[in-house]
Amino acid sequence: MTEVLGLVFVAWLVYVSDAVWWIKPDRIVLYGPAGCKLGAQLGPRFVLRGSSGLFIPGLFPTFHMHFEVDATSGAAQRTKERDIVAVAEQACAAARRLHQLATILWVHCFVLAPALLVTFGLRRVWIFIIVGLFGGAVVIIGFFARAWRFLYPSDSPGWKREVLPMVLSPFAAICAADTLTRPLFLSFNGLAVVRALATREDFLRIVRFYYFRDDPNPAVHALLARDFEDAVRTPPARAGMEMEGYCPRCHTQLTRLTGTCPECLDIEIVPFDAITPSGGPSDRFQSAARH
Repeated sequence: MTEVLGLVFVAWLVYVSDAVWWIKPDRIVLYGPAGCKLGAQLGPRFVLRGSSGLFIPGLFPTFHMHFEVDATSGAAQRTKERDIVAVAEQACAAARRLHQLATILWVHCFVLAPALLVTFGLRRVWIFIIVGLFGGAVVIIGFFARAWRFLYPSDSPGWKREVLPMVLSPFAAICAADTLTRPLFLSFNGLAVVRALATREDFLRIVRFYYFRDDPNPAVHALLARDFEDAVRTPPARAGMEMEGYCPRCHTQLTRLTGTCPECLDIEIVPFDAITPSGGPSDRFQSAARH
């Protein structure tokens, strides 16, 4: 029993190391089930060096979609929502079969194989386990190659480069759908992709970070000017009467009116009375937005 647990533990560590990926602070990961509005994560979930670190996707079935975009991409890159949604739908269709095969391989590795090892012992079932592991990986690689050529026609041979980790470690084949879709939108304006695919709340939370800064990105203002600029300036719901001010960037609420946000440091606190009776922002709030 101890040997079985040891083998499963090692297999799980290899799988996790294949599943996580390195994220820089200005990269946004969109994640969620196909066909729904996606969640959005700015930067890594676990900071390890500087502001960079690891993003860990869901490690258990059912598997979700993942896209990675650059929040600092320029306004000249593709921004049309119709194009973004169309590409996302193609990606979901291409990844659907990979998710199904990944679930089968995951069950084989972490449910069926341990059960067989405990019941019959390693000597009697090791061939079946190895054949299932490598056979499942080969099938996934075949579907991955076809999906890659469909989604990346200008880089058709690129699938050979991407499947190398799956050849070296069949556990990486469980993450084939992420490998397929993650870089799909790197040629698009990152914030435009978030606006089109993510929930409104996540989009506003992320875009505030780039709107309220000393070196504002013109692409941010170009995107917001259409529909969202008023929403970005809207204060959070007051958590209590003792809360006097808030940070316009991260919406941290404080019991003081002056000074800077303890989270954002360079952003001045805005009082809750910074919204005028007409519903527009006061001069002090507009000053905070400019700086």
